[in-house]
Amino acid sequence: MHKISLIIPVYNVEKYLYRCLDSVIEQSFEDWEAICINDGSTDNSLHILQEYSKKDLRIRLISQENAGLSAARNVGLGVAKGKYICFLDSDDFLDKNYLLMLYNEIEKTNADIVMAPTRYIIGKKNTKDKFKNEVLMSFVDKISALPHGGSCNKLYRTSFFAENNIEYPLGLYWEDNIVTIKCCYFSNKFAIVDGDCYNYICNPLSITRDESKEAKRQKDCLAILMMIVDFLNDINCSYAEKESVLDFCFYRFVKRAYILDNSFYKQLEKIVGKSKVLKKHRIKQKTLRFLRSMIFFKY
Repeated sequence: MHKISLIIPVYNVEKYLYRCLDSVIEQSFEDWEAICINDGSTDNSLHILQEYSKKDLRIRLISQENAGLSAARNVGLGVAKGKYICFLDSDDFLDKNYLLMLYNEIEKTNADIVMAPTRYIIGKKNTKDKFKNEVLMSFVDKISALPHGGSCNKLYRTSFFAENNIEYPLGLYWEDNIVTIKCCYFSNKFAIVDGDCYNYICNPLSITRDESKEAKRQKDCLAILMMIVDFLNDINCSYAEKESVLDFCFYRFVKRAYILDNSFYKQLEKIVGKSKVLKKHRIKQKTLRFLRSMIFFKY
């Protein structure tokens, strides 16, 4: 049994897939399996996966009809054999010592989850999360430490998902966020380590940036937020914990433009109730919009 199972959903990413898979094969930590789920690709992605699976027997190939990112990840969770699980999106890539760093930290701290910094690459420019090594225990501290709601910059104890009945909701955008919030709540220890990065490519054709999908993203934003609020109510969290999670949601995936839209804001109010943090974000965005308009008028 391998120490780490990488779950890599693949859909029409031939432009990025070589670099992604090369970054896995070139890891300094060698005891891994890569579960590549070809999610009905219509480009050259399947051919590339077949090529790599023949070249390196640690790469397992699963093909299915297109069912979406969540379905592919859930398939990977169901077949992973490693002690730990790591998610990798097929248009991204890993620093050379990424897996080694995460493995050493999770073994040392006995944490359920270890989070690494993300490097955000936009063309020739990039920025990196600023982390310090620490182990967090409280729900609020874990939420506050998140740079985003994504799943891919973390290493998880594999059994953690089944023990806490965590899976990805099907057919929705922003699905990482509900999973990440549940992971923060259920984990006994949530470790953070600075060093090698998960490299996130700001792909203009990705599902989070495709302008033709904006109406669905807005609808799914509300659906995921409702799931999160229902979860917070089910676990009977404190008011402070709920406000901390909502603050995270409004910063990380509820778009600023959504909050300023009156009809959308009313729907938000129905979901989150009389939340002070919602009003704070709305006032802040109105102020920013006013300042931008003044600057534009001035120049």
